[in-house]
Amino acid sequence: MSKIKLMPRDFLVLEGIYKYECLSWDQVYDLFFKHGENGKINSSEYMRKRLSYLCNKDYLEAVVIKDGRKVYFLKQLGIKEYRSHFKIVPDITDAKTGKLKRNYYRACELKKHPVLLPHQLKLIDFIIKAKAINSNYSHIMNKGFETKYRLMPDACLITNSFELFLEQDMDTERKKKLENKIAQYRHFFSNHFSENMALFFIINSKYPEKRAKLFGEILTIYMLDMFKDNFDAYIGTEDTLIEVLKYFNNKISIIYMQLKSIEKISVSKFGKIEDIYISQKFDFIIVKEETVFCIHYFIANRMSCFYNAFLFDNFKVAFNQVYPQYNIVYLMLYDSSLEAFQLMFTSIKTSFKYSKSNIHAMSIDNLIEYFST
Repeated sequence: MSKIKLMPRDFLVLEGIYKYECLSWDQVYDLFFKHGENGKINSSEYMRKRLSYLCNKDYLEAVVIKDGRKVYFLKQLGIKEYRSHFKIVPDITDAKTGKLKRNYYRACELKKHPVLLPHQLKLIDFIIKAKAINSNYSHIMNKGFETKYRLMPDACLITNSFELFLEQDMDTERKKKLENKIAQYRHFFSNHFSENMALFFIINSKYPEKRAKLFGEILTIYMLDMFKDNFDAYIGTEDTLIEVLKYFNNKISIIYMQLKSIEKISVSKFGKIEDIYISQKFDFIIVKEETVFCIHYFIANRMSCFYNAFLFDNFKVAFNQVYPQYNIVYLMLYDSSLEAFQLMFTSIKTSFKYSKSNIHAMSIDNLIEYFST
């Protein structure tokens, strides 16, 4: 019997489904079939034929979930073909034990119960969008994350200098389970160092603000002291967090250039006030006459803003012992489009009894206007 011939794109489909653990019809189309030559958008008819062929020949298995979407998994023959084509070695040496261990997953290990698939597909959607923003991201799904700290994030996006841990929330886990999960994150991050790390809690809920508030409260209790320097956490919907990935550093740079053009102020980006008594990092530090403005850009419930606000009274005392000639103010900077900010900011002040005289909120537009006058 002659060997079945697979097309080059078939191998890419097998690789994609293996690395994401599964893919929906739409995801396969967007990743491998949608874009043709010269910007042409292809129809899905050719893809339908190829996926049907791969299923009929036992490379793939298709599962229809409750909402009607078709989801594809690799069968054992598909994994064998993927390993052969991409020259995946069967065994590698475990760095911890020195023993050989299997270097691939079996089909039964990748298969998921249909009830779990909406969560998995939402997570994959986010990763695909993130990679479209930054092609340097590689990803590790839940099964590929090995740690002695019992931490199992839903996924992790990695570059040479950055690790982004993803938790896809479907509003199904109760508070106690969330507390246990975040306690595990604290244990992990207390023993794990990378130059830059962040946590993304991706909220998929009918009531995203209420759900985000719950995450914020738990993170405040379990991890607030850790959100400083090169570690942060963000809580928001998929769209909000994609905006963080797209525009955060660019937005900081734009604001910085606007501030730099203003006379009679001194501004530094990602500045750190550091002395024998004090050490704290901010997105901007602005000095105008005898006032120092320590500024954080507040977006997607950014937890380092809460940390700095919570500690600011003590920080101010330490600062004034070293620099008694300056008044110091903490400023949360927000986009004018962030309608819920004032409510959130008022809640933060009430919850932690922040000093109303030294902690302020201001939109980006108002900030530029304030320092320009």
